[in-house]
Amino acid sequence: MPRTYSARLERNGRILLPAEIRKRFGLKAGDELLMHADDRGVYVTTSHATLRAVQEQVRAWMPGVTSLADEVLVARKKKLWAEPKPKRRRAK
Repeated sequence: MPRTYSARLERNGRILLPAEIRKRFGLKAGDELLMHADDRGVYVTTSHATLRAVQEQVRAWMPGVTSLADEVLVARKKKLWAEPKPKRRRAK
């Protein structure tokens, strides 16, 4: 469920994220956060959440299209299974 948090802007422009948010999203010092600003305010998100959102949008625009990585893996597996297996020597 969405929740609103409060934080103060420091003199140097830094904002301390509440511990509950850091724990919930597994954030550590040095992690990258993305900010979006519009006329209504500033929104902070993780780079992972942004990537997932973009992937969902692309999937919606391209129904039935699988990921290129999945297609490459399937093609490689087919090629691997099609190759003749080397004959094993029997132990004497």
